[in-house]
Amino acid sequence: MIFDQIRWVSHDSIKKNSETFLTFLNDWKASWESKKIDKYINYYAPDFRFGKMSRNKFKQYKTEL
Repeated sequence: MIFDQIRWVSHDSIKKNSETFLTFLNDWKASWESKKIDKYINYYAPDFRFGKMSRNKFKQYKTEL
């Protein structure tokens, strides 16, 4: 990638963003592992697609697993 400018980010900002992301990821994983399908599917955008499946079809598919 080539950019005209470099946007520097503080170490604290990187650490905070990393922690936020890891919390999100761990909560997503925990909702799947605990079979909380409604909570799990809420991590996906309303227009989410998995192949030809809509979000609702994906939810049904995951429920059946």
